[in-house]
Amino acid sequence: MDTNLLEGLQIMVIGMSVVVSFLVILVFVMILVSKVVAVIDRIMPIVETGSSQVTQKVDNTKLAVAIAIAHLNNK
Repeated sequence: MDTNLLEGLQIMVIGMSVVVSFLVILVFVMILVSKVVAVIDRIMPIVETGSSQVTQKVDNTKLAVAIAIAHLNNK
């Protein structure tokens, strides 16, 4: 085989090995971080206040009708 082809294959294998190694390290770091966050969550749970839990149900039909009427009146 040509030496350029062999050098190209070597560079390709090295590059792909670096990428796969990085992805494997990334997966293990993500697993480790998720375990650390779970421990921190058990130690310091999130305190939720009652006012932040209140959600309002918005009726979008009235809003759509108002927009349509305003659009018709501006023509």
